[in-house]
Amino acid sequence: MDGIHQLLLVGLQGTKLLPSEEHVLRRYSPGGVILFGRNVRSAEQVADLCARVYDLCEILPVIAIDQEGGRVDRLRSILSVTLAPSDYAPETGLHLLRRFGEITAGMLSTLGINMNLAPVVDLLISETDNALRGRLWGADPAAVVERAGAFLEGMKSESVIGCLKHFPGLGRAHIDSHHHLPVIETPMDELSRADLAPFAALAGSAPAVMLAHCLYSALDGGRMPASLSPEAYRLLRGEIGFDGVAFTDDLEMGALSFYASWEEKLAAALNAGADMLPICSNEEVIENSFDILLRLRDKEVVSLQRLDEAISRVERMKSTVLQKHMPHDNPDERLTLLDNRLHALRREVIAGEHKA
Repeated sequence: MDGIHQLLLVGLQGTKLLPSEEHVLRRYSPGGVILFGRNVRSAEQVADLCARVYDLCEILPVIAIDQEGGRVDRLRSILSVTLAPSDYAPETGLHLLRRFGEITAGMLSTLGINMNLAPVVDLLISETDNALRGRLWGADPAAVVERAGAFLEGMKSESVIGCLKHFPGLGRAHIDSHHHLPVIETPMDELSRADLAPFAALAGSAPAVMLAHCLYSALDGGRMPASLSPEAYRLLRGEIGFDGVAFTDDLEMGALSFYASWEEKLAAALNAGADMLPICSNEEVIENSFDILLRLRDKEVVSLQRLDEAISRVERMKSTVLQKHMPHDNPDERLTLLDNRLHALRREVIAGEHKA
């Protein structure tokens, strides 16, 4: 297996692996897969899907999901209740937020999932629909650190790792980067005081950070989205001090539609400083990207030093914090127990019995 393929996190088309997907996993052993609602029909089905991914990949894969709760709840079809970060009042005891993280991670590990692409630590600033409504822990940086940090602690207790997003902060965006490229013109001193603070405080608590598809005039004059900007990665590494795995957001999102070719897009992300590249939907693009990475290396479009650095970070994450969560023998039964715990937690939160 070529280590460079560890840099791809790929989506799957449905609830069972297609023969072409089995071929890709067996041949390339990518860095991992990411699951969405389209991949979820039942607990037993998801468990079988994850078990098959583990079986086919020669190198331990990331099996990731966005299970934030509320608006972004990929397990909605197999759970009877959900909670979102916005459901918790400012005075909610941190012990309940830790419990939320623990229950969430317990659900994921039961199914075989070992990474949650959460929490969102962007600040609640913009009132427009930028796709973050209901997903944010608050407007005050210190409160976000406490609340998101408690959620991370809960997940860690179940050996599911988290990912902070969307660096350097997407809360000021006025449009949805899934469709268009946002622009944030806030000065760096204000970004440092507010937006960057949760990332700086929690950098040692999560092994991964996801960078935003958003232009920041304070970074490089707004020339490139943070996910493709060397200045953003220098900020993350040099000033924040983060040395874990840097993910881009999904490279298929509309914010990056200005790129004519995938070769240019992947090269830009890697040369900027990205370590792991999510490609979440297009089966043809996913399969072609494995060969694209090899061409970028062989033609020295991306230096061996940069590729070795990225591969080393992914390998270190896998060897030190990533677990192989083989699905539970009876996932429906255990998921029902955890669903009941989530119901009880929701009752406490709604009843206001949440103070520390």
